[in-house]
Amino acid sequence: MASQAGIVGLPRHALYGAAKAGVINITKTLANEWGRYHINVNAVSPTVVLTPLAVKCWGGERGQEFLKSVPAAFLEEIL
Repeated sequence: MASQAGIVGLPRHALYGAAKAGVINITKTLANEWGRYHINVNAVSPTVVLTPLAVKCWGGERGQEFLKSVPAAFLEEIL
C-alpha cells in the first residue's frame, strides 16, 4: 500500500512519507524489471483513510483545512 504522502510532502510526516516514497519506487522498479515476463506490479495510493490513528492526526480543524485540497471533498472510511 502506497500513499499520497509518498508523492507530496506533509509537515511532521517525514519518516512516513519517505517510507511510502520507497513503496512507490520499488513498485515502479519491479514493474519495469518484471514487465518483460508479463508480470504486473501495482500499488494503491489513497489519500487519508479514517483509521483510528488518522482521526487523531486529521480530526477537527486540521482535517477540515486538509479537505479543501481533496477534490472529492471527503475522506475515505473503512467499512
